[in-house]
Amino acid sequence: MHKLIMLVGLPGAGKTTWAKEYQKGKDVAIFSLDDIRKELKVDMTPQGNEKAITTLHKRIKKCLKDKDCIYDSTNLSYKQRTHFLSQLEDVEKVCYVFAAPVISCRRRNKQREDTVNDSSYNEMLKSFYVPGYFEGWDEINVVVNPDDDADRNFDFSAAVTFDQKNPHHTLSLSDHMIKTADIVGQSVPYLYNAAYFHDIGKLLTQTVDDNGVGHYYNHENVGAYIYLTYVNPTYDGLLPALLINWHMRPSVWEKSESCSENDRKMLGDLRFEELQILHEADKEAKRDT
Repeated sequence: MHKLIMLVGLPGAGKTTWAKEYQKGKDVAIFSLDDIRKELKVDMTPQGNEKAITTLHKRIKKCLKDKDCIYDSTNLSYKQRTHFLSQLEDVEKVCYVFAAPVISCRRRNKQREDTVNDSSYNEMLKSFYVPGYFEGWDEINVVVNPDDDADRNFDFSAAVTFDQKNPHHTLSLSDHMIKTADIVGQSVPYLYNAAYFHDIGKLLTQTVDDNGVGHYYNHENVGAYIYLTYVNPTYDGLLPALLINWHMRPSVWEKSESCSENDRKMLGDLRFEELQILHEADKEAKRDT
């Protein structure tokens, strides 16, 4: 049985450097989406991406018949990861998540030939989903570069005075998260940790409409990345980050029974029930009453 090694992380997280080091002395092939884009002379439009990804997947599936393969791309979408894994049979599926602070990624990005602009980083953060075993993995690992430790200095104190600018939230962001965690309780530590930081992504995603009301699109994805890279950049950080990623989903379940059942089948009963617990606590902790 050969092995697929998929790398997950932002541009500049160190994926390609890691892949080349891993390859030394091993019979393993590296497939880079960036290299295939250059080869096919396609840009990052939806059409160009689809052509490059289709080509990449075909080559990897063919190569896996003979040797181990490394899939080097950002791979931030759980849907795309799951879809590709579902096409592989008799293959060991291993994931490496690169827990690199955004500031570290941007610094290394400036040294690359093809740089990524800041707005692209913001969009990628909003699409980040931490890998979960429900996707089909045999093994998930977290890669941490010690050189990035000096950059793990996210200013969490900003949450103390952060005004959510929302009529449904009368508490500061910090007080809301603390109250949510207190309601959840500490009997399940990883669920408590997820509750304590579940809305931390709001610090980086606030937009205010013409009526002065704050909105926080995809704050759950940004929050999951913040947790995994700044709070707990270890294997133990994966599960709280995953719960942060999905903590808004129960609001969809309340409106759609089919979505609820589909997600229960995908995530499993335990994760599904934990997300419901987090959701109920989140609703209860919105006001200072």
